Amino acid sequence: MSLSTPRWWYRRTGAPAALRIALAPLSWVWAGATARRLRTAKPYDTGICVISVGNLTLGGAGKTPVTREILHLLRGRDVEAFALARGYGGREKGPLLVRPQAHTAAQVGDEPLLLSRDSPVIIARDRAQGARLAVSLGAKAVVMDDAHQNPALKKTLSLIVVDGETRDAEWPFGDGSVFPAGPMREPLAVGLARADAVVILAPPDLGPVSPELLALFEDKPVLIACLDAEPAPPGPL
Repeated sequence: MSLSTPRWWYRRTGAPAALRIALAPLSWVWAGATARRLRTAKPYDTGICVISVGNLTLGGAGKTPVTREILHLLRGRDVEAFALARGYGGREKGPLLVRPQAHTAAQVGDEPLLLSRDSPVIIARDRAQGARLAVSLGAKAVVMDDAHQNPALKKTLSLIVVDGETRDAEWPFGDGSVFPAGPMREPLAVGLARADAVVILAPPDLGPVSPELLALFEDKPVLIACLDAEPAPPGPL
């Protein structure tokens, strides 16, 4: 969740009802456009494993750390896995192999640059072109960052990342309203229907995940994860 997102989006109660009602027609347009794009798409079959990591809300929910960990797991099993990202925040359109020593965040985006420290990363506004480049470079698997609403590729596995911090004023889906009346990219039930599993990313000190949150996912497999801070690099002697 970025710093610019309205805090009232994430409140189930006590939010400005009049404003949500006024924004509802724009929400219908947004949800309709997303549904039409997904319905009419003809996903490109890469011929390799494609894992999609995404979420149902605008802003960050921890997709990039989950993507990074999946890449680590795959490469630890000798699977030549590439990350595939849009390169949000960077000016390069791709398809382009990110080189951490040569590229900057202004060129390729900060998240692809972070991922490239450990694994090969392709940025591409056109994900099919990016996947073709990855395959040409020897990729046996592609992990797509922020791709749940992107239908460009045929997916082997679709994961949704959810913010597990569920204090009363901080509910990950608000009242379920779609942007701009709320934080949702699409209705919860619609997005969940395309997911194979849910990853709840919880702070290490939060304790058990809310049963109320778990109940929303019904029969979907749910994985609980938490961020572990890496030790700081040693300072000068």
